[in-house]
Amino acid sequence: MTLVDPSYFCKKNVEYVIFPEARYMAESRRTCNRIGYEKPYLHGYYGYMVYKTDDYLWEMLDTTVGEVVGILNVPSKDTYPIGRHIWELKRSECNQLIGSSIQLSFSICDNDEFTCSNGDCIPKERRCNAKDDCVDLSDEDCQVIILPKGYRRERPPDNITLEGNPIHLVATINILRFMDISDKRRIINVEFTVDLTWNEPRVKYNNLGDTLEWNKLSVDNRETLWKPE
Repeated sequence: MTLVDPSYFCKKNVEYVIFPEARYMAESRRTCNRIGYEKPYLHGYYGYMVYKTDDYLWEMLDTTVGEVVGILNVPSKDTYPIGRHIWELKRSECNQLIGSSIQLSFSICDNDEFTCSNGDCIPKERRCNAKDDCVDLSDEDCQVIILPKGYRRERPPDNITLEGNPIHLVATINILRFMDISDKRRIINVEFTVDLTWNEPRVKYNNLGDTLEWNKLSVDNRETLWKPE
């Protein structure tokens, strides 16, 4: 089982064994005494332990130093921390501050598989393919863009080719039809579209697929980006 921050900036290979009840282990005697003998827990081979402290709370402990790494509140007594959940950090981890909320994954999936929020595994190529392959629909919860801290949508991007100059906009005009042509007035009425393209080096892109339709931004995402006016 692998512990993963789904943003893929932090990954810890921590193998866990799931016990239905506590067992005596010399290297974790203090922890076993602490969690009792009737609550299920996950024991890592390399010092991490995840256990249930009450009906709705799970705790992750680094037994090598005796520090609580994070806690997880679950919606029901029967919910296990398997799959992807939002944990609250109790110590700095994965470049995140204490008290931060971070999505972690307890997964048995292979490297070529995607972990659904409920812990199911599907082939990675089915991720963000406009089809619901996870029963909880989590495979289509696709974040396409990542904005850096301090990004301001009212400020245009820098020109990475000619430093100090305005960015270069490329306009493509597509004439759809001629509505009216008047020789006498020397005017024409044309229906057309204008497509503007530019380079935005500040934005990082995730989950891009081979099909263009899959990469379209939502209305909310479009509103967060700079665009010419």
